[in-house]
Amino acid sequence: MEEMRAYKGLEAHNQFTSGWVKDVEVAHPTNNISVVKGRSIRQAATRPWIIAENSGKVVSANCDCKAGLGGTCTHVSALLFMVEASVRIRGTKTVTQEKAYWLLPSSISTVPFAPVSDIDFTSASRKRQLLDSAISSVSDENSNQQFPTPTFPVAKRKIPPPTESEIAFFFITSPYNEDYVPLSLQKGFPKPLTELRSDRFLQMSHEELIGECKKIEVTITQGEADVIEQHTKSQADCKLWFRYRSGRVTASRMKAVCHTKISKPSASLVKAICYPEIAKFQTKATAYGCQHEKKAREEYSAHMFFNHDNFTVEESGLVINPAFPHIGASPDGIINCNCCGRGVLEVKCPFCVKESTAEEHECLVSDKESGKETFRLSKRHQYYYQVQTQLFVCQTEYCDFLVCTEKNFHLERITPDAEFWKSVEKQATNFFRNVVLLELTGQFYSR
Repeated sequence: MEEMRAYKGLEAHNQFTSGWVKDVEVAHPTNNISVVKGRSIRQAATRPWIIAENSGKVVSANCDCKAGLGGTCTHVSALLFMVEASVRIRGTKTVTQEKAYWLLPSSISTVPFAPVSDIDFTSASRKRQLLDSAISSVSDENSNQQFPTPTFPVAKRKIPPPTESEIAFFFITSPYNEDYVPLSLQKGFPKPLTELRSDRFLQMSHEELIGECKKIEVTITQGEADVIEQHTKSQADCKLWFRYRSGRVTASRMKAVCHTKISKPSASLVKAICYPEIAKFQTKATAYGCQHEKKAREEYSAHMFFNHDNFTVEESGLVINPAFPHIGASPDGIINCNCCGRGVLEVKCPFCVKESTAEEHECLVSDKESGKETFRLSKRHQYYYQVQTQLFVCQTEYCDFLVCTEKNFHLERITPDAEFWKSVEKQATNFFRNVVLLELTGQFYSR
């Protein structure tokens, strides 16, 4: 363990002495606190920062790299080495009466190609020794000098207010947690359905739990639904998106819900609905779809822009309709134009036919009109259930359903199917009241 710490410390100092730390700024929110931030550039630039008292005690540290949430990554350490060296230099003066900040390593942004003869192969430990020796040689001449206040360049612009995710650690860090109020408690968010769970339900039988669940009414106001939609537009990258999906029958699960037995529901389906963040997974197929959906949406937008009046497509968060608060939908976009009105966009980039034509995907069936073959979304496919759920939950006039492959695309406009939705909504409500509520309240299916 000590060897690992020594190695990480040397790696961080190597980042500093190699010039990867740059754009260091400092702010003083109080008389006794300093906030120092910088950039550490190795591959993509990271943004480490520290909060320290004037005594030098580090109160907190963070970085946006994968290891940075614990405040112990090499980028934070490299920034601290920069601060430490600057503090040692701040009280020194050369023979020209100037502080020796020139001793600090020059920052770099890239590593250019160079002949081997021009490359510095000095080891990290040796660079550290040379820097320490250089600073010491100057400070020895001024050993009796009083050190003034640190002279880091004060940021010309204010450090922007932190986002909720950036300051979330204050929620569990005393004494800051006394003043920290999570976003979900600030802006009119409703309670998530997971809060229906109670210890008194855990030992109940199926019949007893059914009786208790009949007393539960799930409601949501339009204002609460709007707040959720506005704050979940990053969808799978958003904690709130998972929080408010939990316990709701979502559009992508609608066909599975309609085809499982209420008396013996699919365990994986119950888990996916009640604990979506735990049940999420990624395969080569899902990764391919996520990577290509953005490009497909951009190409769709370009195609529609020149054929529709004042056309726009915006990101959508989790949409919940007060008429059916136990159902949710997250379309790939909300469409608007003067000629067609408001609609939703659903994009599919199926991995299984990526090198084929879109028409070869199983979701599309052939229609022959006037001797010409056309293709449409099959009403038996799960995508049709998904699209119809989106239409009625989002209350839109149409859905543009787009299937893209590397060879071509299929674009189809689908309108609301009232008879189909009447049946689907009834089955979803039955499943929610007799299966989902039992798991939410008393964990009946996961005991």
